[in-house]
Amino acid sequence: MQLVLDDARPPIPFTMLHFADLSAWNGDAAAPAWRQLEEGVKAVARDGWPAHAFDDFASGRPSLSRAAPVTAVLGRVVRVGDGSIGLVGLTAAGTLLATSGQLHASAFGAATMAAFALSCFSLGLVCMKLVQTAIASRRS
Repeated sequence: MQLVLDDARPPIPFTMLHFADLSAWNGDAAAPAWRQLEEGVKAVARDGWPAHAFDDFASGRPSLSRAAPVTAVLGRVVRVGDGSIGLVGLTAAGTLLATSGQLHASAFGAATMAAFALSCFSLGLVCMKLVQTAIASRRS
């Protein structure tokens, strides 16, 4: 759990995670920001389980599944990266087949152009996400 104690803006990677804003906290234990902090500490203390997962103490078992990892925030970017690695593998395999004569030159050219188009599209998605992240991290 991240905390904000003043009006300073955190650097870009940290703005992608949730944080409790205690900059205007007056010491009230019922304040939403303080409750968020308590929930975050309880979750860490219970080995990553959300605090409300232990509402049924009689069973002794959590009622919810574990929270998603932080990398889930970047889901689309991670999938684009995985797809790019797959494109590199397919292009390498196509190159090997074409140089050994097992793949016709025109088929190799078409596959290469398709891979290039997908790569350009992927690069555009990643750049768009980076710009969105940069803009979101600089908002007041």
